[in-house]
Amino acid sequence: MPAEDVRRVAAGLETVGFEHVTAAIPRSSLFLEIDPGDLLSERELAVLARLVQDRTVAEIATSLAVSSNTVKSQLRSVYRKLGVTDRQGAIAMALELHLLVDRD
Repeated sequence: MPAEDVRRVAAGLETVGFEHVTAAIPRSSLFLEIDPGDLLSERELAVLARLVQDRTVAEIATSLAVSSNTVKSQLRSVYRKLGVTDRQGAIAMALELHLLVDRD
C-alpha cells in the first residue's frame, strides 16, 4: 500500500477511533485470508483441544508431558493468535473457526 494511503487510513482511524472501526468488523472476518488449520501450531491445537475439555493447566501439562509454565506460554500464544484475552474467548473462537475438527 502506498505511504500516502497508509497516512490517510491512519488519519481516518484517528478521527473515528480504531476501536469503533474494529468493533464493527466480525471477528471471523479477520481470518478470512488464513486457513484456520494453519493459524495455530500442532502443539497449540493440542493445548486448545484440552482447554475446550475444561481441563486445568496442570491437567493439560500432565497429559502433554510438559511443565505448567510451558502450557501457560502456549496459552498466551493461542490467545494472541486468536485475538482473545481468556479461556472463554479462545474456546469461542476455536468453535467459530472450526479449529478442532479432524483435518485428515
